[in-house]
Formats: sequence, structure tokens, C-alpha cells
Amino acid sequence: MAINLLMIFIAAVLTQNIAFTYLLGMCPFISLSKSLRTASGMGFAVIFVVTLTALINWPIYNYIL
Repeated sequence: MAINLLMIFIAAVLTQNIAFTYLLGMCPFISLSKSLRTASGMGFAVIFVVTLTALINWPIYNYIL
């Protein structure tokens, strides 16, 4: 019983939390910059992270799951 409640709590806080996931998804857009250098750096960082995540998740999804 306690394990089930803990799993529900973790899911509610991390994966099913709409405010948390919305904030993480909007982070690059919220971080406004007046400098072209800073904005382009943030853009390249987002592209790098999304590409790296896709490269890591594809084999996990196709070969493990």
C-alpha cells in the first residue's frame, strides 16, 4: 500500500504535473535576451539537447522497449 502511494506521488510530482512540464517546455522561450550572442547560444544549446535526447531515446525505444 505504501509503495503504491509513493509511486502515485512521484508520478504526480514529476511526470503528470502539467505546470512543471509546461515550465520545462517553455524555459527556452521564457529566457528572453537582448543580446544576439546570448540568444543564439541558447538556441544552439536547445538544439544540442534535443538532438542528444533523440539519439539516446531512439535505441532505447526501439531495442529495449
